[in-house]
Amino acid sequence: MQVEIETAVEMDPEHFQQMAGLIVYYDTDDYVYLRVTHHEETGKCLGIIESKNGKYDELLDEGIPLTSSSTKLKAEIQNEWLHFYFAENNHEWQKVGGPIDIGHLSDDDADYIRFTGTFVGICAQDLSGQKKNSYFDYFDYRKSSRTAPSLTHKS
Repeated sequence: MQVEIETAVEMDPEHFQQMAGLIVYYDTDDYVYLRVTHHEETGKCLGIIESKNGKYDELLDEGIPLTSSSTKLKAEIQNEWLHFYFAENNHEWQKVGGPIDIGHLSDDDADYIRFTGTFVGICAQDLSGQKKNSYFDYFDYRKSSRTAPSLTHKS
């Protein structure tokens, strides 16, 4: 079984501390976040943040430039693997980065008792204090019978 999460977000960030997008979340130390943000050189762009056991990482070497006012975002989860996609101007879905192991978003991952389970959702932040708005058109969560690409290599 596979799960798909999808949304469309409209945001015009002016600062790297302004962001909005899709999140797969366990707690403040463990999450993966596909977000629209701003980069000094690229302008409006798409990036992935991962926090694994409290260690922050940006998973793309550089942000993907965005030109549309509204961006569709999608996450596909199959077992412990997460794939992100985006689309602009009603074009085809484009993959963002490679497969992400989300085993750390599990109740069974830590040496101590964890019991919240994994959440999915939309979120927006303006850490610059400018109160920048973000608008989400919809949020869709669905089970899919489609199978994600195999991540194992057969010789």
